[in-house]
Amino acid sequence: MKYFDLHCDTFLNLYEDKKGFDDPQIMAPPSLQSFDKYTQVAAFWSAHSKSADECYDTFLRASEYIKERRHLLPDNFSYIPAVEGGKLLGEDITRVKRIADEGVRVFTLVWAGLCP
Repeated sequence: MKYFDLHCDTFLNLYEDKKGFDDPQIMAPPSLQSFDKYTQVAAFWSAHSKSADECYDTFLRASEYIKERRHLLPDNFSYIPAVEGGKLLGEDITRVKRIADEGVRVFTLVWAGLCP
């Protein structure tokens, strides 16, 4: 059976908790091994308490952290990087290209009902 998870806060949680994709708390659902293929839209979200620049810097550090741990991915797991909320763009539209260069393919302009 194949499983496609359209949303999980994995991207930021891995970085903030200093965990890898092999951590059972990160890899929801717990029965991941029962799937032939599991793909997840792994989201990064911008904390409302942080500035746009802080959110952008955190995104870049988190993206690097994730890339360094890709080798820990189970064979049946893949992910699609996502960003929730445009706050991290600040007033610099050129950040969109850098975010895309980091592999983000899903980008929502708002998160949790607040505009950037």
